[in-house]
Amino acid sequence: MVRKLKTHEQKLLKKTDFMSWQVDQQGRQGEMLRKFHVTKREHYSLYNTLAAKSRELADLIKNLPESDPFRSKCTEDVLSKFYNAGLVPTADTLERIGKVTGASFARRRLPVVMRNTGMVDSVKTASDLVEQGHVRIGTKIVTDHSW
Repeated sequence: MVRKLKTHEQKLLKKTDFMSWQVDQQGRQGEMLRKFHVTKREHYSLYNTLAAKSRELADLIKNLPESDPFRSKCTEDVLSKFYNAGLVPTADTLERIGKVTGASFARRRLPVVMRNTGMVDSVKTASDLVEQGHVRIGTKIVTDHSW
């Protein structure tokens, strides 16, 4: 049995509905943070923001007239940049950019690339090696794993 709420308690809880609790993306975000070993939640939220902005850019380019030479030039430029960054598998259509997510950006982090190329067994190990300064790109020692 639950006691009846007092008037001031009812006022406080008036706008809260515990029966239809909205599930946010904290579960998915936590899963991605663990999978890619992202230590700062702000980095992953930045990746999601970048993905949303890139989808907006693709939509803006799609809204241009088909015969416009500016549209074809922008399409080629954007697709080549995304392909060279490794965010899309092929540079053929703008629909590829529409499917870019925050995980696409997280996959391009140095520890994940080290794991995918077979240098280490896990992203955690790669992240530890990078943080400790054991990884060098060219002549520069890298200590930031989001590099």
